[in-house]
Amino acid sequence: WPSERDFMSSRALAYRPDIDGLRALAVLAVTIFHFNKQWLPGGFVGVDIFFVISGFLITGIIYGKGDGFSFADFYGRRVRRILPAAIFVTAITLVAGSLLMMPSDVKDLSGSAIAAALSAANVYFWLFLDTSYFAQSSETVPLLHMWSLGVEEQFYLVWPALMIIAMKLGGKRLLAAAAVIIAIASFAVSEYYVARDPSFAYYMLPSRAGELLVGALLFLWQDSRRISSTVANAAGIFGLALIAG
Repeated sequence: WPSERDFMSSRALAYRPDIDGLRALAVLAVTIFHFNKQWLPGGFVGVDIFFVISGFLITGIIYGKGDGFSFADFYGRRVRRILPAAIFVTAITLVAGSLLMMPSDVKDLSGSAIAAALSAANVYFWLFLDTSYFAQSSETVPLLHMWSLGVEEQFYLVWPALMIIAMKLGGKRLLAAAAVIIAIASFAVSEYYVARDPSFAYYMLPSRAGELLVGALLFLWQDSRRISSTVANAAGIFGLALIAG
């Protein structure tokens, strides 16, 4: 996920402890959900919160750089931020899996590990994860959580270029309009595939991009407005109520 250092270095974004707090709530919700689904049945919403946070921060980083934005620097930061931890987790999982799992399961694990290394874990699980009646529980698929990282990394490949093109052609208004149109299209794709191909709707960027773009639009909206502390606190309480709901 984008780090505090990333958005502190942008002239458009200062350190936001409230975003850190929201990130902590999201992590806690997902962790509790995976320990016991009965304790917090809606805990998976933490992933959706993370997508919105990432869209907000990444858009702010790119927008704040202006003409000084560098694709090499941007992707270099992403690699240094994400790759070491991802490689470590994948390697440890492969070692443990080879010792504890059956050969057929190790084969599946190795396939998901290769996909994760290529930023395509979500594509792998969409195509190959067994969701039939007799399928094994998702808790026994060690690298399943890497799907969300695949969505993020694919978003990083597309959104920066779209932002730069939109800003050069029509400025902030065109950028916001493009984000609205793509977000609506993404939510439409999600609704279309929920009944026809639930795995696609769940794992793939076209149906998840809307959440990241909600974060992007939130940044663009608040960037040009002075929001009083009273309004901000009220919005925060309302937002927490929505998450709890």
